[in-house]
Amino acid sequence: MITDFFTTISDLRAFAPQMPTDGRIETMEAHYRPQYQKIVNLIGISTYDKLKTQYLTSGTDLTTTLGQAVNYLRGALANLTAIPYFKFEASQRNNTDNNLYRYQETQQIEIYLENAWTELNFLLDIMEQNTKDFPDYASTPQYKLRDSLFIKNASEFKRYYGAVNSSYFFNNVIFIIEEIQNDEIKSRVKSLSDITDENLKWLIGKAIAYETLSRACLQLDYTELPVGIRNDLAKEVNEKNGKETEVKSALSAAFGNKADEYFLKIEETNSSSVTEDCKQNIGPVDPLHQEDKFYMP
Repeated sequence: MITDFFTTISDLRAFAPQMPTDGRIETMEAHYRPQYQKIVNLIGISTYDKLKTQYLTSGTDLTTTLGQAVNYLRGALANLTAIPYFKFEASQRNNTDNNLYRYQETQQIEIYLENAWTELNFLLDIMEQNTKDFPDYASTPQYKLRDSLFIKNASEFKRYYGAVNSSYFFNNVIFIIEEIQNDEIKSRVKSLSDITDENLKWLIGKAIAYETLSRACLQLDYTELPVGIRNDLAKEVNEKNGKETEVKSALSAAFGNKADEYFLKIEETNSSSVTEDCKQNIGPVDPLHQEDKFYMP
């Protein structure tokens, strides 16, 4: 399966130079398989197979949209595969002169992770901009769901929370956004399509973005969170010697408090658009101030 996109170890090293310099590509199969499943869940098996065929027939031709997508996919898969391999060979490495301190290992994994995110963002961007070349991707339930969302893509999400600009992250939270619209927005606003007040639209977008981040902190693995949030989490865990789950919960609560501020503003801004059930539940919210951050005490 790893030979779908890589023929030799050198093929992996083209995207992840820290990988081993020799050996058979098949030895990486066990590390590759979970990454294959991640990609299939993201873009669908039909699109994966289409890019596989493109690679096997045209190699690394970058003159076409399909060729560029293949290149981004290979970059993502190489760096994702490098992470479990790096962890696997840690014990052998640490018994030699190549021993690394823990912070150095963490830094290397973060490099692999950020490289993979970059390639995945490029891959999803090119597919979203060229849906005629990727009809199977555009027909997946996850992609079609965008039409019903208030925030429809990564660029719009960035407008409401500027620290996150990632097509990969947006794809991961599409179902969370749908959940929030059903759980929180429908009870406060009669019809999203009828809203003409730009300020109200802004408040709705901010509320959805912050609540999405709040739920993502609890529902997604550390590696599936944007780099800024990962860095904050790592800093808190290291400085306070806290547990990752506790820090994630604290961060989730902070984002959630901020979302509550915007939910209340939505209710106050246009009471004529608020449902009767929601009016009965309007109450004070303990606001999160910027200086409070989200850090654990």
